[in-house]
Amino acid sequence: MSGYIGSKNASLDHEPGGKPVIHQRDIIFLGGLMSRLICLYCRGNNLRKIGRAIAGYTRVQLYLCTTCGRLLTEGEVIKRPTCPKCQKPMKINNFGRRNRLTDFTIQFKCSRCGYSKTLGSYENIRRERSPRCPRCGSKNMTKKGNGVYECKKCGLKTGLPVINRMSKYIKEPDVKYVKLIKANPDELPRELREAIKTLDEHWIRKALKYTGPLPCPYCGNPAGYKGWKGPLRRYKCESCGREFTVKTYIRLAEKEKRPPCPNCGSNEHVIKDGKDYKGVQKYFCKKCGRYFRETTAYDTHGQYWEAAVEYVSEGISVKRLCREKRISPNKLLKSVEELARRADGVVYNERRKPGILIIDDSKVYINGRQDYFWEFLDYKSRLKTYADASRGRGWRDVARGIITYAANFDLKAVFSDGLTANARALYHLYAPKVVFVHWNRMPSKDFPLKTEHSLIIIDDFGDFAVVSLGRGRKLPLGRFKCRTNLDLAELILRFSDDLAVIVVNTKRNLSKIAELLLDDNSGGDYVYHFICGKGYLKALVERAIRDVKRRVSWFDGRFSSLENSRCFFKVNAFYYNMFHHHETFGMQAI
Repeated sequence: MSGYIGSKNASLDHEPGGKPVIHQRDIIFLGGLMSRLICLYCRGNNLRKIGRAIAGYTRVQLYLCTTCGRLLTEGEVIKRPTCPKCQKPMKINNFGRRNRLTDFTIQFKCSRCGYSKTLGSYENIRRERSPRCPRCGSKNMTKKGNGVYECKKCGLKTGLPVINRMSKYIKEPDVKYVKLIKANPDELPRELREAIKTLDEHWIRKALKYTGPLPCPYCGNPAGYKGWKGPLRRYKCESCGREFTVKTYIRLAEKEKRPPCPNCGSNEHVIKDGKDYKGVQKYFCKKCGRYFRETTAYDTHGQYWEAAVEYVSEGISVKRLCREKRISPNKLLKSVEELARRADGVVYNERRKPGILIIDDSKVYINGRQDYFWEFLDYKSRLKTYADASRGRGWRDVARGIITYAANFDLKAVFSDGLTANARALYHLYAPKVVFVHWNRMPSKDFPLKTEHSLIIIDDFGDFAVVSLGRGRKLPLGRFKCRTNLDLAELILRFSDDLAVIVVNTKRNLSKIAELLLDDNSGGDYVYHFICGKGYLKALVERAIRDVKRRVSWFDGRFSSLENSRCFFKVNAFYYNMFHHHETFGMQAI
Protein backbone atom coordinates (compact mmCIF):
# COMPACT_ATOMS: atom_id res chain seq x y z
CA MET A 1 0.00 0.00 0.00
CA SER A 2 2.93 2.31 0.59
CA GLY A 3 3.51 2.48 -3.17
CA TYR A 4 0.12 4.16 -3.72
CA ILE A 5 -0.66 5.94 -0.43
CA GLY A 6 2.26 7.80 1.05
CA SER A 7 3.00 10.93 2.98
CA LYS A 8 6.16 12.55 4.18
CA ASN A 9 4.34 13.40 7.43
CA ALA A 10 3.66 9.79 8.53
CA SER A 11 5.62 6.56 8.87
CA LEU A 12 4.00 3.22 9.69
CA ASP A 13 5.81 -0.01 10.57
CA HIS A 14 4.18 -3.43 10.67
CA GLU A 15 4.40 -6.30 13.13
CA PRO A 16 4.90 -9.88 11.88
CA GLY A 17 1.12 -10.41 12.05
CA GLY A 18 0.48 -7.48 9.71
CA LYS A 19 -0.93 -5.00 12.28
CA PRO A 20 0.57 -1.52 11.88
CA VAL A 21 2.65 -0.08 14.73
CA ILE A 22 2.04 3.58 15.58
CA HIS A 23 5.10 5.47 16.85
CA GLN A 24 4.90 8.18 19.49
CA ARG A 25 6.57 10.67 17.15
CA ASP A 26 3.70 10.26 14.71
CA ILE A 27 1.05 10.91 17.38
CA ILE A 28 2.85 14.03 18.59
CA PHE A 29 3.18 15.36 15.04
CA LEU A 30 -0.33 14.49 13.80
CA GLY A 31 -2.03 16.93 16.13
CA GLY A 32 -5.65 17.45 17.13
CA LEU A 33 -8.50 14.99 17.52
CA MET A 34 -11.09 14.80 14.69
CA SER A 35 -14.15 14.31 16.95
CA ARG A 36 -16.68 14.64 14.09
CA LEU A 37 -15.21 11.70 12.16
CA ILE A 38 -15.80 8.01 12.90
CA CYS A 39 -13.77 5.00 11.74
CA LEU A 40 -15.73 2.66 9.51
CA TYR A 41 -14.18 -0.49 10.96
CA CYS A 42 -13.98 0.05 14.74
CA ARG A 43 -16.50 2.95 14.99
CA GLY A 44 -14.08 4.92 17.08
CA ASN A 45 -13.66 8.69 16.78
CA ASN A 46 -9.93 8.87 17.46
CA LEU A 47 -8.97 9.94 13.95
CA ARG A 48 -6.12 12.22 12.99
CA LYS A 49 -5.10 13.76 9.67
CA ILE A 50 -2.05 12.17 8.09
CA GLY A 51 -1.45 13.96 4.77
CA ARG A 52 -2.99 13.29 1.36
CA ALA A 53 -2.95 10.55 -1.27
CA ILE A 54 -3.45 10.66 -5.04
CA ALA A 55 -6.50 8.97 -6.57
CA GLY A 56 -6.22 9.52 -10.30
CA TYR A 57 -5.74 13.29 -10.56
CA THR A 58 -7.45 14.04 -7.21
CA ARG A 59 -5.79 14.54 -3.83
CA VAL A 60 -7.72 12.66 -1.13
CA GLN A 61 -7.32 13.29 2.60
CA LEU A 62 -5.83 10.46 4.70
CA TYR A 63 -6.68 9.70 8.32
CA LEU A 64 -5.10 7.49 10.98
CA CYS A 65 -7.32 5.70 13.50
CA THR A 66 -5.38 5.49 16.77
CA THR A 67 -7.88 2.95 18.13
CA CYS A 68 -7.47 0.15 15.55
CA GLY A 69 -4.29 1.42 13.85
CA ARG A 70 -5.81 1.53 10.35
CA LEU A 71 -4.82 4.01 7.66
CA LEU A 72 -8.07 5.33 6.16
CA THR A 73 -8.92 7.49 3.18
CA GLU A 74 -11.63 10.12 3.17
CA GLY A 75 -14.04 7.68 1.55
CA GLU A 76 -13.68 5.24 4.48
CA VAL A 77 -14.57 7.74 7.19
CA ILE A 78 -18.10 8.28 8.49
CA LYS A 79 -18.80 12.00 8.84
CA ARG A 80 -21.12 12.93 11.70
CA PRO A 81 -23.70 15.51 10.55
CA THR A 82 -24.65 18.57 12.57
CA CYS A 83 -28.15 18.88 14.01
CA PRO A 84 -30.04 21.56 12.04
CA LYS A 85 -31.99 22.61 15.18
CA CYS A 86 -29.42 22.94 17.94
CA GLN A 87 -26.18 22.82 15.89
CA LYS A 88 -24.75 19.94 17.94
CA PRO A 89 -22.84 17.03 16.36
CA MET A 90 -25.18 14.04 16.16
CA LYS A 91 -24.37 10.56 17.47
CA ILE A 92 -24.85 7.20 15.77
CA ASN A 93 -28.15 5.63 16.82
CA ASN A 94 -27.96 2.36 14.87
CA PHE A 95 -26.71 0.75 11.68
CA GLY A 96 -29.62 -0.06 9.37
CA ARG A 97 -30.16 -3.26 7.44
CA ARG A 98 -28.37 -3.93 4.17
CA ASN A 99 -29.96 -2.97 0.87
CA ARG A 100 -29.01 -3.47 -2.76
CA LEU A 101 -27.25 -0.11 -3.20
CA THR A 102 -25.23 0.54 -0.05
CA ASP A 103 -23.60 -1.84 2.39
CA PHE A 104 -25.62 -0.30 5.20
CA THR A 105 -27.54 2.77 6.26
CA ILE A 106 -26.59 4.79 9.35
CA GLN A 107 -29.10 6.62 11.52
CA PHE A 108 -27.89 9.60 13.54
CA LYS A 109 -29.74 11.13 16.48
CA CYS A 110 -29.22 14.35 18.39
CA SER A 111 -28.84 13.72 22.14
CA ARG A 112 -30.07 17.23 22.99
CA CYS A 113 -33.27 17.74 20.93
CA GLY A 114 -33.92 14.19 19.67
CA TYR A 115 -33.76 15.06 15.92
CA SER A 116 -32.82 12.01 13.80
CA LYS A 117 -31.30 11.75 10.32
CA THR A 118 -30.41 8.75 8.14
CA LEU A 119 -27.42 8.62 5.78
CA GLY A 120 -27.72 6.28 2.83
CA SER A 121 -31.51 6.37 2.91
CA TYR A 122 -32.84 4.59 -0.14
CA GLU A 123 -35.85 6.94 -0.19
CA ASN A 124 -33.57 9.96 -0.72
CA ILE A 125 -31.61 8.12 -3.40
CA ARG A 126 -34.81 7.02 -5.17
CA ARG A 127 -36.20 10.55 -5.11
CA GLU A 128 -33.06 12.01 -6.70
CA ARG A 129 -32.78 9.27 -9.33
CA SER A 130 -36.45 9.18 -10.24
CA PRO A 131 -37.14 10.11 -13.90
CA ARG A 132 -39.70 12.79 -14.61
CA CYS A 133 -43.22 11.69 -15.39
CA PRO A 134 -44.05 12.37 -19.07
CA ARG A 135 -47.59 13.43 -18.12
CA CYS A 136 -47.30 15.64 -15.01
CA GLY A 137 -43.53 16.26 -14.91
CA SER A 138 -43.08 15.25 -11.25
CA LYS A 139 -40.17 13.11 -9.96
CA ASN A 140 -42.33 10.50 -8.22
CA MET A 141 -41.82 7.50 -10.49
CA THR A 142 -41.42 4.18 -8.66
CA LYS A 143 -40.53 0.73 -10.02
CA LYS A 144 -43.33 -1.80 -10.35
CA GLY A 145 -41.25 -4.67 -11.72
CA ASN A 146 -40.64 -6.00 -15.25
CA GLY A 147 -39.40 -2.63 -16.49
CA VAL A 148 -42.59 -0.73 -15.53
CA TYR A 149 -42.63 2.62 -13.71
CA GLU A 150 -45.65 4.20 -12.02
CA CYS A 151 -46.13 7.88 -11.09
CA LYS A 152 -47.38 8.35 -7.53
CA LYS A 153 -48.91 11.72 -8.38
CA CYS A 154 -50.96 11.04 -11.53
CA GLY A 155 -50.89 7.22 -11.60
CA LEU A 156 -49.35 6.92 -15.07
CA LYS A 157 -47.74 3.54 -15.82
CA THR A 158 -45.11 3.46 -18.53
CA GLY A 159 -42.36 1.18 -19.80
CA LEU A 160 -38.66 1.82 -20.32
CA PRO A 161 -37.39 4.07 -21.64
CA VAL A 162 -40.01 6.46 -20.30
CA ILE A 163 -40.48 8.42 -23.52
CA ASN A 164 -38.61 9.05 -26.76
CA ARG A 165 -39.29 12.73 -27.24
CA MET A 166 -36.84 13.28 -30.07
CA SER A 167 -38.13 10.95 -32.78
CA LYS A 168 -39.87 13.86 -34.49
CA TYR A 169 -36.62 15.82 -34.79
CA ILE A 170 -34.78 13.29 -36.93
CA LYS A 171 -34.88 14.24 -40.57
CA GLU A 172 -36.28 11.52 -42.81
CA PRO A 173 -34.74 10.96 -46.24
CA ASP A 174 -36.15 13.38 -48.82
CA VAL A 175 -36.46 10.76 -51.56
CA LYS A 176 -39.78 8.89 -51.41
CA TYR A 177 -40.69 6.08 -53.79
CA VAL A 178 -44.40 5.31 -53.71
CA LYS A 179 -45.46 1.70 -53.11
CA LEU A 180 -48.32 0.87 -55.53
CA ILE A 181 -48.31 -2.95 -55.57
CA LYS A 182 -49.87 -4.11 -52.29
CA ALA A 183 -49.58 -7.83 -53.01
CA ASN A 184 -46.87 -9.90 -51.36
CA PRO A 185 -44.07 -10.57 -53.94
CA ASP A 186 -43.47 -14.06 -52.49
CA GLU A 187 -47.00 -15.10 -53.50
CA LEU A 188 -46.47 -14.16 -57.17
CA PRO A 189 -45.22 -16.61 -59.82
CA ARG A 190 -41.53 -16.45 -60.67
CA GLU A 191 -41.93 -14.97 -64.15
CA LEU A 192 -44.16 -12.15 -62.88
CA ARG A 193 -41.92 -11.51 -59.89
CA GLU A 194 -38.84 -11.12 -62.12
CA ALA A 195 -40.81 -8.97 -64.57
CA ILE A 196 -41.84 -6.34 -61.98
CA LYS A 197 -38.36 -6.41 -60.45
CA THR A 198 -36.30 -5.92 -63.62
CA LEU A 199 -38.89 -4.72 -66.22
CA ASP A 200 -36.96 -6.85 -68.71
CA GLU A 201 -38.75 -7.66 -72.01
CA HIS A 202 -37.87 -11.35 -71.75
CA TRP A 203 -39.59 -11.76 -68.39
CA ILE A 204 -42.49 -9.52 -69.42
CA ARG A 205 -43.25 -11.79 -72.41
CA LYS A 206 -43.22 -14.84 -70.13
CA ALA A 207 -45.42 -13.11 -67.56
CA LEU A 208 -48.07 -12.22 -70.17
CA LYS A 209 -48.56 -15.94 -70.90
CA TYR A 210 -49.41 -16.73 -67.28
CA THR A 211 -53.02 -17.88 -66.68
CA GLY A 212 -52.93 -19.12 -63.05
CA PRO A 213 -54.37 -17.48 -59.92
CA LEU A 214 -53.12 -14.02 -58.87
CA PRO A 215 -53.64 -11.84 -55.77
CA CYS A 216 -55.08 -8.36 -56.16
CA PRO A 217 -52.33 -5.74 -56.74
CA TYR A 218 -54.49 -2.93 -55.27
CA CYS A 219 -55.42 -4.44 -51.89
CA GLY A 220 -53.31 -7.62 -51.69
CA ASN A 221 -56.32 -9.90 -51.22
CA PRO A 222 -55.46 -13.42 -52.54
CA ALA A 223 -59.15 -14.31 -53.09
CA GLY A 224 -60.79 -13.55 -56.44
CA TYR A 225 -62.19 -15.12 -59.59
CA LYS A 226 -61.03 -15.24 -63.20
CA GLY A 227 -62.70 -14.03 -66.39
CA TRP A 228 -62.03 -14.82 -70.05
CA LYS A 229 -62.62 -11.49 -71.75
CA GLY A 230 -60.00 -10.46 -74.30
CA PRO A 231 -56.65 -12.04 -75.22
CA LEU A 232 -55.35 -11.77 -71.61
CA ARG A 233 -56.70 -13.57 -68.61
CA ARG A 234 -58.71 -11.02 -66.61
CA TYR A 235 -59.27 -11.10 -62.84
CA LYS A 236 -61.70 -9.42 -60.44
CA CYS A 237 -61.03 -8.97 -56.71
CA GLU A 238 -63.79 -10.18 -54.39
CA SER A 239 -62.69 -7.74 -51.68
CA CYS A 240 -62.36 -4.36 -53.48
CA GLY A 241 -64.17 -5.28 -56.70
CA ARG A 242 -61.45 -3.93 -59.01
CA GLU A 243 -60.44 -5.69 -62.22
CA PHE A 244 -56.82 -6.35 -63.16
CA THR A 245 -54.56 -8.34 -65.45
CA VAL A 246 -50.87 -9.22 -65.61
CA LYS A 247 -50.30 -5.93 -67.44
CA THR A 248 -51.62 -4.11 -64.34
CA TYR A 249 -48.65 -5.39 -62.37
CA ILE A 250 -46.24 -4.26 -65.12
CA ARG A 251 -47.83 -0.81 -65.30
CA LEU A 252 -47.73 -0.26 -61.50
CA ALA A 253 -44.14 -1.52 -61.29
CA GLU A 254 -43.12 0.95 -64.01
CA LYS A 255 -44.76 3.79 -62.05
CA GLU A 256 -42.95 2.81 -58.87
CA LYS A 257 -39.57 3.08 -60.61
CA ARG A 258 -40.09 6.52 -62.11
CA PRO A 259 -37.55 9.10 -60.90
CA PRO A 260 -38.68 11.43 -58.10
CA CYS A 261 -39.36 15.11 -58.66
CA PRO A 262 -36.41 17.47 -57.90
CA ASN A 263 -38.74 19.79 -55.93
CA CYS A 264 -40.89 17.53 -53.73
CA GLY A 265 -38.60 14.48 -53.76
CA SER A 266 -41.44 12.00 -54.51
CA ASN A 267 -42.47 10.04 -57.59
CA GLU A 268 -46.11 9.60 -56.52
CA HIS A 269 -47.50 12.23 -58.95
CA VAL A 270 -44.87 11.93 -61.72
CA ILE A 271 -46.06 11.10 -65.26
CA LYS A 272 -44.26 10.73 -68.57
CA ASP A 273 -44.16 13.74 -70.89
CA GLY A 274 -42.60 12.45 -74.08
CA LYS A 275 -38.95 12.69 -75.12
CA ASP A 276 -36.75 15.57 -76.22
CA TYR A 277 -34.87 15.84 -79.51
CA LYS A 278 -31.96 13.80 -78.05
CA GLY A 279 -34.26 10.94 -77.08
CA VAL A 280 -34.09 11.63 -73.33
CA GLN A 281 -37.28 10.83 -71.42
CA LYS A 282 -39.12 13.84 -69.97
CA TYR A 283 -41.39 13.81 -66.90
CA PHE A 284 -43.98 16.11 -65.31
CA CYS A 285 -44.93 16.32 -61.61
CA LYS A 286 -48.66 16.98 -61.20
CA LYS A 287 -48.18 18.01 -57.56
CA CYS A 288 -45.74 20.91 -57.95
CA GLY A 289 -45.91 21.45 -61.75
CA ARG A 290 -42.22 20.81 -62.36
CA TYR A 291 -40.91 19.53 -65.72
CA PHE A 292 -37.66 17.55 -65.55
CA ARG A 293 -35.63 14.91 -67.41
CA GLU A 294 -33.89 11.73 -66.42
CA THR A 295 -30.59 13.59 -66.12
CA THR A 296 -32.03 16.25 -63.79
CA ALA A 297 -34.10 13.98 -61.52
CA TYR A 298 -33.63 14.04 -57.78
CA ASP A 299 -31.95 10.67 -57.45
CA THR A 300 -29.32 11.11 -60.17
CA HIS A 301 -25.70 12.03 -59.50
CA GLY A 302 -25.61 15.60 -60.79
CA GLN A 303 -22.71 16.65 -62.95
CA TYR A 304 -21.52 19.08 -60.26
CA TRP A 305 -21.14 16.58 -57.44
CA GLU A 306 -17.45 16.09 -58.12
CA ALA A 307 -16.93 19.84 -57.83
CA ALA A 308 -19.01 19.87 -54.60
CA VAL A 309 -16.81 17.21 -52.99
CA GLU A 310 -13.70 19.10 -54.08
CA TYR A 311 -15.15 22.28 -52.59
CA VAL A 312 -15.57 20.76 -49.11
CA SER A 313 -12.40 18.64 -49.17
CA GLU A 314 -9.81 21.04 -50.58
CA GLY A 315 -11.07 24.25 -49.01
CA ILE A 316 -11.23 26.16 -52.32
CA SER A 317 -13.47 29.21 -52.47
CA VAL A 318 -16.59 29.17 -54.63
CA LYS A 319 -15.34 31.81 -57.07
CA ARG A 320 -11.99 30.15 -57.60
CA LEU A 321 -13.48 26.68 -58.09
CA CYS A 322 -16.13 27.96 -60.51
CA ARG A 323 -13.47 29.75 -62.49
CA GLU A 324 -11.32 26.63 -62.71
CA LYS A 325 -14.20 24.25 -63.50
CA ARG A 326 -16.05 26.79 -65.67
CA ILE A 327 -19.33 26.23 -63.89
CA SER A 328 -22.00 28.47 -62.38
CA PRO A 329 -21.72 29.36 -58.65
CA ASN A 330 -25.48 28.85 -58.17
CA LYS A 331 -25.34 25.34 -59.61
CA LEU A 332 -22.32 24.51 -57.45
CA LEU A 333 -24.09 25.57 -54.25
CA LYS A 334 -27.24 23.71 -55.29
CA SER A 335 -25.21 20.57 -55.88
CA VAL A 336 -23.70 20.94 -52.38
CA GLU A 337 -27.20 21.22 -50.91
CA GLU A 338 -28.39 18.21 -52.90
CA LEU A 339 -25.40 16.12 -51.86
CA ALA A 340 -25.97 17.15 -48.23
CA ARG A 341 -29.58 15.98 -48.39
CA ARG A 342 -28.50 12.63 -49.79
CA ALA A 343 -25.64 12.24 -47.29
CA ASP A 344 -28.10 12.93 -44.45
CA GLY A 345 -29.92 9.69 -45.22
CA VAL A 346 -26.90 7.39 -45.58
CA VAL A 347 -27.39 4.07 -43.78
CA TYR A 348 -24.30 2.09 -42.81
CA ASN A 349 -24.96 -1.63 -43.14
CA GLU A 350 -22.02 -2.85 -41.09
CA ARG A 351 -22.76 -2.75 -37.37
CA ARG A 352 -19.48 -2.78 -35.50
CA LYS A 353 -19.09 -3.31 -31.77
CA PRO A 354 -18.88 -2.05 -29.07
CA GLY A 355 -21.09 0.88 -30.16
CA ILE A 356 -19.23 3.81 -28.61
CA LEU A 357 -20.09 7.32 -29.80
CA ILE A 358 -17.80 10.34 -29.32
CA ILE A 359 -19.42 13.80 -29.35
CA ASP A 360 -17.75 17.18 -29.60
CA ASP A 361 -18.53 20.68 -30.87
CA SER A 362 -16.62 23.77 -31.93
CA LYS A 363 -17.21 27.39 -32.88
CA VAL A 364 -18.02 28.66 -36.34
CA TYR A 365 -18.97 32.13 -37.57
CA ILE A 366 -22.17 32.39 -39.60
CA ASN A 367 -23.00 35.80 -41.02
CA GLY A 368 -20.83 37.51 -38.41
CA ARG A 369 -22.37 35.59 -35.50
CA GLN A 370 -20.67 32.94 -33.40
CA ASP A 371 -22.45 29.61 -33.73
CA TYR A 372 -21.45 25.96 -33.38
CA PHE A 373 -20.97 22.84 -35.46
CA TRP A 374 -21.16 19.24 -34.24
CA GLU A 375 -19.15 16.12 -34.97
CA PHE A 376 -20.40 12.65 -34.00
CA LEU A 377 -17.75 9.96 -34.47
CA ASP A 378 -18.01 6.19 -34.03
CA TYR A 379 -15.08 4.96 -31.94
CA LYS A 380 -14.63 1.58 -33.61
CA SER A 381 -15.12 2.39 -37.30
CA ARG A 382 -13.94 6.06 -37.20
CA LEU A 383 -17.04 7.07 -39.20
CA LYS A 384 -18.66 10.46 -38.89
CA THR A 385 -22.20 9.32 -38.27
CA TYR A 386 -23.61 12.86 -38.00
CA ALA A 387 -22.41 16.39 -38.68
CA ASP A 388 -24.42 19.59 -38.48
CA ALA A 389 -24.38 23.27 -37.48
CA SER A 390 -26.73 25.02 -35.07
CA ARG A 391 -27.43 28.44 -33.60
CA GLY A 392 -26.82 27.30 -30.04
CA ARG A 393 -25.79 24.24 -28.09
CA GLY A 394 -29.11 22.86 -26.89
CA TRP A 395 -29.92 19.26 -25.98
CA ARG A 396 -32.16 18.90 -29.05
CA ASP A 397 -29.16 19.51 -31.32
CA VAL A 398 -27.31 16.68 -29.56
CA ALA A 399 -30.35 14.38 -29.61
CA ARG A 400 -30.61 14.54 -33.41
CA GLY A 401 -27.12 13.12 -33.75
CA ILE A 402 -27.71 10.45 -31.09
CA ILE A 403 -30.89 9.24 -32.81
CA THR A 404 -29.08 9.10 -36.15
CA TYR A 405 -26.35 6.98 -34.57
CA ALA A 406 -28.84 4.69 -32.82
CA ALA A 407 -30.61 4.09 -36.16
CA ASN A 408 -27.42 2.59 -37.64
CA PHE A 409 -25.50 1.21 -34.65
CA ASP A 410 -26.22 -0.46 -31.34
CA LEU A 411 -25.59 2.46 -28.96
CA LYS A 412 -24.04 1.38 -25.67
CA ALA A 413 -21.86 4.27 -24.54
CA VAL A 414 -21.30 7.96 -25.26
CA PHE A 415 -18.08 9.91 -24.65
CA SER A 416 -18.29 13.68 -24.36
CA ASP A 417 -16.90 16.64 -22.48
CA GLY A 418 -18.70 18.44 -19.65
CA LEU A 419 -21.29 20.19 -21.84
CA THR A 420 -24.62 19.83 -20.02
CA ALA A 421 -26.60 19.51 -23.28
CA ASN A 422 -25.07 16.07 -23.88
CA ALA A 423 -26.29 14.73 -20.52
CA ARG A 424 -29.71 16.31 -20.99
CA ALA A 425 -30.12 14.71 -24.41
CA LEU A 426 -29.34 11.24 -23.08
CA TYR A 427 -31.65 11.85 -20.12
CA HIS A 428 -34.57 12.81 -22.38
CA LEU A 429 -33.94 9.91 -24.76
CA TYR A 430 -33.01 6.98 -22.53
CA ALA A 431 -34.10 7.81 -18.95
CA PRO A 432 -34.09 5.95 -16.67
CA LYS A 433 -31.91 3.35 -18.44
CA VAL A 434 -28.83 5.59 -18.50
CA VAL A 435 -25.78 5.68 -16.22
CA PHE A 436 -23.66 8.85 -15.99
CA VAL A 437 -19.95 8.18 -15.31
CA HIS A 438 -17.90 11.32 -14.58
CA TRP A 439 -14.29 10.47 -15.43
CA ASN A 440 -11.90 12.49 -13.22
CA ARG A 441 -14.37 15.31 -12.69
CA MET A 442 -17.32 16.20 -10.47
CA PRO A 443 -20.84 16.97 -11.79
CA SER A 444 -21.36 20.61 -12.68
CA LYS A 445 -23.93 22.88 -11.03
CA ASP A 446 -26.29 22.72 -14.03
CA PHE A 447 -26.20 18.91 -14.25
CA PRO A 448 -29.76 17.66 -14.95
CA LEU A 449 -29.85 15.40 -11.84
CA LYS A 450 -29.42 16.18 -8.15
CA THR A 451 -26.47 14.36 -6.64
CA GLU A 452 -26.35 15.37 -2.99
CA HIS A 453 -27.28 11.95 -1.59
CA SER A 454 -27.01 9.59 -4.58
CA LEU A 455 -23.55 10.42 -5.99
CA ILE A 456 -21.19 7.40 -5.95
CA ILE A 457 -17.47 8.24 -5.81
CA ILE A 458 -14.85 5.62 -6.76
CA ASP A 459 -11.27 6.57 -5.77
CA ASP A 460 -8.73 4.30 -7.48
CA PHE A 461 -5.41 4.10 -5.59
CA GLY A 462 -3.80 1.43 -7.77
CA ASP A 463 -4.11 -1.81 -5.79
CA PHE A 464 -7.51 -1.03 -4.34
CA ALA A 465 -10.40 1.40 -4.75
CA VAL A 466 -12.51 3.11 -2.09
CA VAL A 467 -16.21 3.69 -2.81
CA SER A 468 -18.31 6.25 -0.95
CA LEU A 469 -21.75 7.80 -1.24
CA GLY A 470 -22.66 11.49 -1.35
CA ARG A 471 -20.96 14.60 -2.67
CA GLY A 472 -18.72 15.00 0.38
CA ARG A 473 -18.01 11.25 0.70
CA LYS A 474 -20.41 11.19 3.64
CA LEU A 475 -21.16 7.47 3.72
CA PRO A 476 -18.43 4.85 3.04
CA LEU A 477 -19.40 1.81 0.98
CA GLY A 478 -16.19 -0.13 1.44
CA ARG A 479 -12.75 -0.93 0.05
CA PHE A 480 -12.50 -3.17 -3.05
CA LYS A 481 -9.67 -4.86 -4.94
CA CYS A 482 -8.79 -2.89 -8.08
CA ARG A 483 -5.50 -4.11 -9.55
CA THR A 484 -6.52 -4.48 -13.20
CA ASN A 485 -8.76 -2.70 -15.68
CA LEU A 486 -11.24 -5.56 -15.42
CA ASP A 487 -11.57 -5.01 -11.67
CA LEU A 488 -12.45 -1.35 -12.20
CA ALA A 489 -14.94 -2.22 -14.97
CA GLU A 490 -16.64 -4.76 -12.70
CA LEU A 491 -16.75 -2.20 -9.90
CA ILE A 492 -18.50 0.34 -12.13
CA LEU A 493 -20.91 -2.37 -13.27
CA ARG A 494 -21.64 -3.34 -9.66
CA PHE A 495 -22.87 0.15 -8.77
CA SER A 496 -24.72 0.76 -12.07
CA ASP A 497 -28.40 1.44 -11.54
CA ASP A 498 -31.21 3.47 -13.09
CA LEU A 499 -30.01 7.09 -13.50
CA ALA A 500 -26.92 6.38 -11.39
CA VAL A 501 -24.26 9.12 -11.23
CA ILE A 502 -20.75 7.75 -10.65
CA VAL A 503 -17.49 9.69 -10.26
CA VAL A 504 -14.32 7.71 -11.06
CA ASN A 505 -10.97 9.18 -10.02
CA THR A 506 -8.30 7.13 -11.79
CA LYS A 507 -5.42 7.26 -14.26
CA ARG A 508 -6.42 4.11 -16.12
CA ASN A 509 -7.18 3.98 -19.85
CA LEU A 510 -10.80 5.01 -20.45
CA SER A 511 -11.20 3.20 -23.79
CA LYS A 512 -10.03 -0.12 -22.34
CA ILE A 513 -12.33 0.22 -19.34
CA ALA A 514 -15.29 1.01 -21.60
CA GLU A 515 -14.62 -1.95 -23.91
CA LEU A 516 -14.39 -4.32 -20.93
CA LEU A 517 -17.53 -2.84 -19.42
CA LEU A 518 -19.55 -3.20 -22.62
CA ASP A 519 -18.10 -6.50 -23.83
CA ASP A 520 -20.57 -9.39 -24.26
CA ASN A 521 -23.49 -7.18 -23.19
CA SER A 522 -22.23 -7.17 -19.61
CA GLY A 523 -23.52 -3.63 -19.25
CA GLY A 524 -27.10 -4.89 -19.57
CA ASP A 525 -29.72 -2.56 -20.99
CA TYR A 526 -27.99 0.58 -19.73
CA VAL A 527 -26.51 3.30 -21.91
CA TYR A 528 -23.33 4.65 -20.30
CA HIS A 529 -22.46 8.32 -20.66
CA PHE A 530 -18.80 8.96 -19.87
CA ILE A 531 -18.48 12.67 -19.02
CA CYS A 532 -14.75 13.11 -19.19
CA GLY A 533 -12.27 15.48 -17.61
CA LYS A 534 -8.59 14.57 -17.67
CA GLY A 535 -7.74 11.48 -19.66
CA TYR A 536 -10.59 12.13 -22.12
CA LEU A 537 -10.73 9.84 -25.16
CA LYS A 538 -11.12 12.88 -27.38
CA ALA A 539 -8.16 12.81 -29.73
CA LEU A 540 -10.07 11.15 -32.57
CA VAL A 541 -12.91 13.64 -32.81
CA GLU A 542 -10.62 16.62 -32.07
CA ARG A 543 -8.40 15.59 -34.97
CA ALA A 544 -11.46 15.53 -37.25
CA ILE A 545 -12.60 18.94 -35.96
CA ARG A 546 -9.16 20.46 -36.55
CA ASP A 547 -9.23 19.16 -40.10
CA VAL A 548 -12.64 20.75 -40.72
CA LYS A 549 -11.63 24.09 -39.16
CA ARG A 550 -8.46 24.16 -41.27
CA ARG A 551 -10.48 23.69 -44.47
CA VAL A 552 -12.98 26.34 -43.41
CA SER A 553 -10.22 28.83 -42.64
CA TRP A 554 -8.83 28.47 -46.17
CA PHE A 555 -11.74 30.49 -47.54
CA ASP A 556 -12.01 33.04 -44.71
CA GLY A 557 -13.91 30.65 -42.42
CA ARG A 558 -17.25 32.47 -42.55
CA PHE A 559 -20.64 31.47 -43.96
CA SER A 560 -23.45 33.69 -45.20
CA SER A 561 -26.29 31.58 -43.76
CA LEU A 562 -26.97 28.66 -41.45
CA GLU A 563 -28.22 26.46 -44.30
CA ASN A 564 -24.98 26.90 -46.26
CA SER A 565 -22.91 25.95 -43.23
CA ARG A 566 -25.06 22.89 -42.51
CA CYS A 567 -24.68 21.68 -46.09
CA PHE A 568 -20.92 22.23 -45.93
CA PHE A 569 -20.44 20.16 -42.76
CA LYS A 570 -22.70 17.34 -43.97
CA VAL A 571 -20.91 17.03 -47.30
CA ASN A 572 -17.57 17.20 -45.52
CA ALA A 573 -18.68 14.25 -43.38
CA PHE A 574 -19.71 12.42 -46.57
CA TYR A 575 -16.26 13.03 -48.03
CA TYR A 576 -14.59 11.99 -44.76
CA ASN A 577 -16.44 8.67 -44.68
CA MET A 578 -16.34 7.76 -48.36
CA PHE A 579 -13.08 9.16 -49.75
CA HIS A 580 -10.84 10.15 -46.86
CA HIS A 581 -7.74 8.03 -46.21
CA HIS A 582 -7.75 6.99 -42.53
CA GLU A 583 -4.24 6.58 -41.20
CA THR A 584 -5.50 4.49 -38.27
CA PHE A 585 -6.65 1.74 -40.63
CA GLY A 586 -4.26 2.50 -43.48
CA MET A 587 -7.16 2.62 -45.90
CA GLN A 588 -10.44 4.32 -46.63
CA ALA A 589 -13.27 3.87 -44.13
CA ILE A 590 -15.68 2.42 -46.72
